[in-house]
Amino acid sequence: MRDPVAITLRGIPDSSALERYIREEARKLDQICDRVLTCRVVAQTLRQPKRQGVQLAVGLAITLPGMEIAVNREHGDDVYIALRDAFE
Repeated sequence: MRDPVAITLRGIPDSSALERYIREEARKLDQICDRVLTCRVVAQTLRQPKRQGVQLAVGLAITLPGMEIAVNREHGDDVYIALRDAFE
């Protein structure tokens, strides 16, 4: 990967463990495909007016030469599960 992973957390407290997890998943992705130029990760809470609690959402934007791949995943309880599913 040419550029470092860009991580944005919205409505989720900053966590060094969470950032380490994201960087490790991005590193694994880079090992699978050496053409990855950039990887942007956004993890956020979504307010659901008809449900109690929050929904967690993760968005990935992975740039390869000539294209960008976007992946979005949501999970009701665990941002790590949403991240795992998005990177899978």
